[in-house]
Amino acid sequence: MTPHLRAALAIIWLAGGIAAYIYSQQLTIPARIAVPVAVAFLAEISLYAALNASFWTPARLWISSLASYLIYSIPTGQFSLPNLALLAAITGIAILWMRYVPAGLAPDLLFLGLFAALYIAKVPQAIFAEPGPKVQTPALAQLLCFRLLVGLLLRYRTHADLGFGFIPTRADWRIGLRYFLYFAPIAAAGVYLLELRAFRLATGIWWRAPLTFIGILWVVALGEEFLFRGLLLHRLRALMPPTPALAVASLAFGAVHLWFPPFPNWKFVILASAAGVFYGLAYLEARTVRAAMVAHALTVTAWRTFLA
Repeated sequence: MTPHLRAALAIIWLAGGIAAYIYSQQLTIPARIAVPVAVAFLAEISLYAALNASFWTPARLWISSLASYLIYSIPTGQFSLPNLALLAAITGIAILWMRYVPAGLAPDLLFLGLFAALYIAKVPQAIFAEPGPKVQTPALAQLLCFRLLVGLLLRYRTHADLGFGFIPTRADWRIGLRYFLYFAPIAAAGVYLLELRAFRLATGIWWRAPLTFIGILWVVALGEEFLFRGLLLHRLRALMPPTPALAVASLAFGAVHLWFPPFPNWKFVILASAAGVFYGLAYLEARTVRAAMVAHALTVTAWRTFLA
């Protein structure tokens, strides 16, 4: 374990523990539930932060995929042997698929489709049942899914244009910010014309916006950009010119937002597809998913800040 990783883990557990305590106190969550759930979240975040380490064998990746479920479910009384078996089967099949099925557009698209179908059907979220009101254990399932996908891509689908990293470079920030600014007026016009939401600032904007940005950057944006730009767009570019490849990848990215409430949310599909074009352009220029995830995180943060 490198000194940088040790420092990162120390910060995660210190800051995360304080945040978990404050959150549980504000929502009056009992300690018997708050403590194991907080430990499970911090363990999952720590494993996520260590994804770039060299010790991730398939067996270790599979065993670690069960860790957060066991940590939170046994003390809170939510443990279920069928749920554990289902989680072990899903994660095991995903690892075996990526390890033994040769890389290519068709198998990778099928893998992505099957994984997306399980996620949209909320199978992982159902496994991580909430032990009490406002205890966001389904978010733990989401974090696990992103960690597993990123870990598999890093091990079995690494290529020169992937550009994995939690910390964007100066060039990544510059390119990501530029494409976010390009998309911002289009997004504003789309929100207005499609009547998606009314303009309304989020309460506690001074602290919500930075936390939202960090959470989206390192979890949602990193995972989704790995899938749709680092995997899908990369595969499509090998078969067709960049413009149609970008269009197809962006439409696929938009399509997964169809399930956003209210279903079917065609308006959000249109806006998300347009956003996907700009995320893809950032990726193509920088040749790294880090620039795309900056543009992605800035867009989602602006959405949640100004259209609360």
